[in-house]
Amino acid sequence: MLAGGITLVLMVGGLAAATDPSRHVPEQAPAIITPVEGEGEPVLFTPRRGSFAYTSGDCVVDTPLPDGYPRPTAPGVVEIKRYPVVRRAEVAGRGSRDDGMRGRGSTRAFWPLFRHIQQRDIAMTSPVEMDYREEGWSMAFLYRQADQGPEGVSENVRVYDAPAMTVVSIGVRGDLSAAQLDENITRLRSWVEASPDWEAAGDPRKLSYNGPDVRAARRWHEVQLPIAPADQP
Repeated sequence: MLAGGITLVLMVGGLAAATDPSRHVPEQAPAIITPVEGEGEPVLFTPRRGSFAYTSGDCVVDTPLPDGYPRPTAPGVVEIKRYPVVRRAEVAGRGSRDDGMRGRGSTRAFWPLFRHIQQRDIAMTSPVEMDYREEGWSMAFLYRQADQGPEGVSENVRVYDAPAMTVVSIGVRGDLSAAQLDENITRLRSWVEASPDWEAAGDPRKLSYNGPDVRAARRWHEVQLPIAPADQP
């Protein structure tokens, strides 16, 4: 708050952030997001509960993202996003994709990951990432910095640096059923197939930004498909 009670408004990475200039503003990712289609509430980066949060309508993300990670995509909006190298702690599972989304599979992955970051004194970040492959699925927690701790495998948790990637992403409000997940994946695949500039380059994934303390109907997710530039003649 400036003299006279005036609030300073900053434009950080294309997002409006209203904050007291004496407080630390977390570093934001550069402009690495390209709008594709859809309309939604703007994504704002604002003070909240003594820290900062991303908001879009009534969706809120108040857990820090890994350094350099682009902000969440607003529900209903499709964007191309570029992600930096990130250190992942990952637990993989075989069988039905649904098993990884909920139930025993999800629990089997979550608690080893939670114990892992506790034992290494790694702060929780957002999002939790789910990858869906033909042979199974994986759940990953993300380190805040890519140079935190050693890589390797310990108690079924694999820690490694995932390479930088480009994705096409759609924001979603509310938890997804298997059918809704498939619907969003199909929408992204259709967009890629119709694009002369991009081609699919990996398996779909889901990013979940909120925990069980947030009502299911207000949880913020993204469904993503990795892409790469299409071969040009």
